[in-house]
Amino acid sequence: MAKEALLQANAKAHLQGKPVTDITNVILKKIKYSGSVWCSQLKSMIFNNIYLYGILPSLEQQTTMTTDEIVQFMKNECCCSSPG
Repeated sequence: MAKEALLQANAKAHLQGKPVTDITNVILKKIKYSGSVWCSQLKSMIFNNIYLYGILPSLEQQTTMTTDEIVQFMKNECCCSSPG
């Protein structure tokens, strides 16, 4: 995947008349690492903001709720659940 991403970036750079990046193990490792960091940051952002979509109660709400109350919230309030 990293090599494919670099090839696509190089193709775009070439079309724009910009310099391309040599394909080396060092650059491929950096691309893989960046992808992993991005994925971790995205997961954290989703977890921290999922309450905005009504799927889970906010972290503040969860501190005062039992596990059963959280499950009930998800059944009743989730935008994806069917009514009634």
